Amino acid sequence: MKKTLACLLLFIACIIIFTGCTQNYNDNSQIRLEINRKKFTFEVAKSEEKKQKGLAGIKSLDPNKGMIFIFDKSDYLQFWMKDTLIPLQILFINGCEIVDAQETKVGEDPSNPQIIYKSKAPADKAIEVNQNTFEEDIVGQKIQEFCK
Repeated sequence: MKKTLACLLLFIACIIIFTGCTQNYNDNSQIRLEINRKKFTFEVAKSEEKKQKGLAGIKSLDPNKGMIFIFDKSDYLQFWMKDTLIPLQILFINGCEIVDAQETKVGEDPSNPQIIYKSKAPADKAIEVNQNTFEEDIVGQKIQEFCK
């Protein structure tokens, strides 16, 4: 009986530990991150529908807010800015390291964008913030919340 109880408690402890180590993000949940000594709140885009919509239709974005796109695996990512009305900066992140940063442009016809923004390295996350939020030297820096 004591062995069974001990095994059960050990099993429950393992579940608690392992579920605490993996983040389960859902659409519309928020993540607070510190990047380059600046604090941000990001809306999560995890579903394909939410990723496709992104920040489309937004006319302004608070300086300390943005959107984070979370992918199931690391790969070369591609973004097109359909119906995006403001210029943005995209940070591509692999694990906890920023592997690429790109500035976007608003085209003449936002409903038919001509530019596709491709990550220069595999990434499993991307963050969109206001254009010129970070300097070019942001590439190579780590986001500590993702390194845990």
